Amino acid sequence: MSYWVAVYKFTWLLIVAGCVIGLLCVFLPKYAEFKHLQEKQLQYEEELRLKEAELMEYRRNQELFSTNREFVEETARKSGMIKTNETLVKMVDDDPIQTNSAAPIPSPSQ
Repeated sequence: MSYWVAVYKFTWLLIVAGCVIGLLCVFLPKYAEFKHLQEKQLQYEEELRLKEAELMEYRRNQELFSTNREFVEETARKSGMIKTNETLVKMVDDDPIQTNSAAPIPSPSQ
C-alpha cells in the first residue's frame, strides 16, 4: 500500500509543480511588460512636467509682452533689433590675446 501512496503523492507533486510552472510562464512576461510600461509612464510624466514648465514660461512671456514695454524692448535688443533712429556699432577684437596658451608669446626682438 505504501507504494501506491508514494505514487499518488508523486503524481500530485508533478501536477502542482506543472501548475506553478504554467502560471509562471503565463504571468512573468506580463509582469515584465507591466514594469516596462510603468517605467515609460514615469518617463512620460517627467517629460510632461518639463513641457508644462516650458508652457508656463511661454505664458509668462506672453503676459509680459502684452503688459511690459521694457520687456519687449529688452527682448528685441537681445535678438539684435534696433530702433529706426539708432546706429548699431559692433566692437570686434582683431587681435585676441591668448590667455590660455601654455607656450609663451614670443617678443618682437627675438
